[in-house]
Amino acid sequence: MKSSDYFSFEEVSPYSNINEARLSNVKQNFRAGAKVVRDYSRGKNNLKILDVGCANGEFLHYLMASNDCSDIAKCIQSAVGIDMTPKFIETANTLRIDKTQFLCGDIFKFSGNPTGYNIITCFGTVPIFKNPQPFFSKLYSLLGPDGILICDGLYNKYNVSVEIRFKDDSVKPTMGVWRSDFNQHGYSDIQDIFKALGTVANFIDIDFCAHIPQNASAPAVNVWTQVLKNETIQVVNGLNMIINPTLLTVTKKILP
Repeated sequence: MKSSDYFSFEEVSPYSNINEARLSNVKQNFRAGAKVVRDYSRGKNNLKILDVGCANGEFLHYLMASNDCSDIAKCIQSAVGIDMTPKFIETANTLRIDKTQFLCGDIFKFSGNPTGYNIITCFGTVPIFKNPQPFFSKLYSLLGPDGILICDGLYNKYNVSVEIRFKDDSVKPTMGVWRSDFNQHGYSDIQDIFKALGTVANFIDIDFCAHIPQNASAPAVNVWTQVLKNETIQVVNGLNMIINPTLLTVTKKILP
């Protein structure tokens, strides 16, 4: 699943453990994604969900085990999280979430459910790819008829795509390693990918209203927030980037 320039850096990753504060203060991206899942699942039963790049399982914990999403969990028959970093999956398995299993593996080698998944979610993974076309094609192939794909990312409404390569010398484990992440993909590029698959890509701006403190001991590329003079919240990182999180939603068309 990873690109050749992506490294998980388990030693300094927040996904190598379970932080109770993170579980209770759920990410804004997760809340936005859960809202789409709720709208999709209303009136449905026995849904199957796949969370790709699940890391330590925080999103599936929110969706399947939190009071906020108890109505959603009732509609879901089974949930699967997949990630290729063993430490992340080892951590996810300590959550012991009902109707949920976590797998360590490469999504490109994953065969999935024979009838497809009703819901596929993916958070924090699309920006590691300079060219997301093979990744999106694989996810789309794992959807069942009328299934929905929900992926956050740094989608650029100005139709400018940006490839980013950087090294972060702020902490010892990442020093001297050139890698790629935070790649931005223009709306038009994403729309062309899904048009070729016979469907339409939709974008939803995430209304970011939570504060993320800057952690001096964490890698400098990690994101944090700052409050502007008009009191709006801006997400930034150590690459001097302004980050505008967006959700991509795609519904799989039923072939005639």
